[in-house]
Amino acid sequence: MQDACEDPHRLARMSLQDPGAILAGGDRMMGIAPRIPQLGGFVSAIANVWPSFCLRLFRSEESQLEDALVDRVNRIRASGGVMALKALLRMGCRAPLIEPLDEQLIGLPPAEGP
Repeated sequence: MQDACEDPHRLARMSLQDPGAILAGGDRMMGIAPRIPQLGGFVSAIANVWPSFCLRLFRSEESQLEDALVDRVNRIRASGGVMALKALLRMGCRAPLIEPLDEQLIGLPPAEGP
């Protein structure tokens, strides 16, 4: 089961009740999730755009990376959320979604290539 509440205490309680069955969600939790015992994993939207960055953050406790994560999540939300992620990946948007303008993506790093 995935829980994207972004509440580390709730996730810890739930994962203790059913070890390995709870997946954390909500990209802001990426730096915290590895420190929650018995959590089954993590589901991330921005890892599709910046997989190396996210993996490095998930495996380390570098506070600078957590600050960069919060900045990226805030910028993505301000730029249109899923639509901004699709634009960074050059996937385009189908109706009813409208692709954000390039100006709205200023300040976001480009998507990481394979």
